[in-house]
Amino acid sequence: MSSQHFPIVSNWYRDSEDRLFEVVALDDDDNLIEIQYFGGDIDELEYDAWYGLQAETVPSPEDWTGSYDDMEADDLGYSDLTAYFNGYTMRLEEIE
Repeated sequence: MSSQHFPIVSNWYRDSEDRLFEVVALDDDDNLIEIQYFGGDIDELEYDAWYGLQAETVPSPEDWTGSYDDMEADDLGYSDLTAYFNGYTMRLEEIE
């Protein structure tokens, strides 16, 4: 693994301790990188620490709600929880 590349906002990474996180902000004035771990914790790293992190770029997780505690389907921003397939209608809760 190598993090000799520059961190990119919205990219996901996995560090050498197998922690999944997203870069959420870069503060060039203070030389800080703000990250949010998949579980929701937020941390700041100095650029020197970033390059020692040994992080690798990974795809964003399928379950992007990991950093939101106890998120309900109603909280996802979908107003219509009905699925429509070729004229067939069913509630999303019925889909397994």
